[in-house]
Amino acid sequence: MSRIYGLFVATVASYRGLSAEAVTATEAGLFFGPDAVTAGLADAVGTFEDALAQLTASLSPAPVMTARGVSLNPQMDCSMTTQPDPTAVSVPAAEAPGATAQPSVLASPPAAPVASHTDAVEIAQLCTLAGRADLIAGFLEARATPERVRSHLLAARAEASPEIASRIDPQAPVASADAGHPASPRNPLLQAVKKRLGIQ
Repeated sequence: MSRIYGLFVATVASYRGLSAEAVTATEAGLFFGPDAVTAGLADAVGTFEDALAQLTASLSPAPVMTARGVSLNPQMDCSMTTQPDPTAVSVPAAEAPGATAQPSVLASPPAAPVASHTDAVEIAQLCTLAGRADLIAGFLEARATPERVRSHLLAARAEASPEIASRIDPQAPVASADAGHPASPRNPLLQAVKKRLGIQ
């Protein structure tokens, strides 16, 4: 028992950045609110919404800045047409009159849209209902949509469930019904009597 207690103390101390003596000094007490923060067992006091907003902010990508300092919006509306606009003329920045050479900036690929608060809650509920709460953080980090999470969980559930296979011969109901008839030669009772009497 003391070995498990030692492992627990070492784990809490490691993850909370405390000494093992500080963890043992709590004497397995319960600390709530500011007392937990003071004891080093919590980071802050807040609501569920605060924690979810902080998690979402930590998973959100930093805005990408272009050479001119304008932030690229990953959720821009773009119309996709097959014919180019004849009035639009592309002029490279180096050939534009009075333009100075701008350093080239490698733009990262557009990030997936950040999941909204309601999407995050729905993803958490779906994973919890499926008994897979361990997948919540991964789905939020991957910015999965609730629809994708739902289909993934259903597919995983289908793979995990045993396959139902019927190995019943289509003629089996006829044979069993025939064997159940008292006068049937396949009746096990009649076969046993005939065997005892030596009649075959």
